[in-house]
Amino acid sequence: MANVGPFESIEQIKRANAEIGHHFFDADTLRFFRSHVSPEVYGGRFFVTSEKPPYGDRAFTVRMARDSGEVRTIGEFCARAKGAAHRLARACAEDADPLAELVPLTRARLEHYAATFDVPAYELDAYAVAIARGYYADDNTTRPDRLLAGTPTYPESVTV
Repeated sequence: MANVGPFESIEQIKRANAEIGHHFFDADTLRFFRSHVSPEVYGGRFFVTSEKPPYGDRAFTVRMARDSGEVRTIGEFCARAKGAAHRLARACAEDADPLAELVPLTRARLEHYAATFDVPAYELDAYAVAIARGYYADDNTTRPDRLLAGTPTYPESVTV
């Protein structure tokens, strides 16, 4: 089952974000990060932004709008070329069973993260796509399946 969200346009995402009191799309926020927002929305929730940091070239980030309008980052921030970011956004929207691509240990850790932080299934699926397709650096400690302290419960077939 593909990820399908409630948004038909980037304008709807902007309105929903503002309605919950967030400032992701405010002119001052966009100016501060030198951000541009791509008009394409994939699967009713995924879109791409680009940022121009002071230390390098413009780079692209995949974003996900929760049903509430909250915006989350999928994959690493400001780390992709334009085409790669759009491919990831499209894959997050279209992948039928993203958890199936993950090794059991990663899948178990990611499911534990989702349960601990009450992450919606569509967000878990997007993280799974990003991890499975290598959109996080191997040493990235902010990867969702690596964020938790303590030892989660794993399936018996998984050795930690």
